[in-house]
Amino acid sequence: QFPAPDREALEQARQALASLPDDSLVMIDGLAFGAMDQVAAAEAERLRLIALCHHPLALESGLDRRQQQTLRISETRALQCARAVVVTSRHTGRILATDFGVSPERILAALPGTDRVAFAACDGDPVRLLTVASLTQRKAHDVLIEALSSLKDLRWQARFVGGDHFDLAWAADLRAQVNRLGLQDRICFVGAVEDLQTEYHTADLFVLPSRYEGYGMVFAEAMSAGLPVIAARAGAVPDVVPDTA
Repeated sequence: QFPAPDREALEQARQALASLPDDSLVMIDGLAFGAMDQVAAAEAERLRLIALCHHPLALESGLDRRQQQTLRISETRALQCARAVVVTSRHTGRILATDFGVSPERILAALPGTDRVAFAACDGDPVRLLTVASLTQRKAHDVLIEALSSLKDLRWQARFVGGDHFDLAWAADLRAQVNRLGLQDRICFVGAVEDLQTEYHTADLFVLPSRYEGYGMVFAEAMSAGLPVIAARAGAVPDVVPDTA
């Protein structure tokens, strides 16, 4: 249920931490940690808590002002309980230092890596566009669909790989948008895929206009497969995707 846990979920988290021996080193993903400030505060002296923050929860798209404020307060409090904070980009580290009161000396940037793989052939006809992202507002599929609707005179096919379980209503809106614009024969909603390498290696171009990214692992994976990338200059994306991509 995180980052919107009910009382039962928070109680389960409390019990899990309470069962650990004193002075245990515990790393907690930010998707949960930022929403469990009271649990973190209760264990901060007894356990050595490490937060792993991909990006602040309050920066997720689709939140109203009250939700943003609640998450910002909760995550700020939780982060004060961490002995150290690991971030996946220097961009996120700067935000935590300036906006969430985390002292820079407690922040460690650990950038994700990718395996070396063979480059995609990029020889599709029509051109095969690939998007890999959960169907959530932050990923901006709606912007991409609207843009593609103006390119009907070009030869292309698009595959949207990613689950819809985070926001079923938004996913339904995206499918309706595709149908309304007459793109149902051009855009395929693939759903979640366990092994993405086949997707990368049969694509010609990777495109994802995210409204914000704390790192953007799929961009790194696409580049490792030799795919040209179209992206928005949002969050850490410019740090991950160089102009040469």
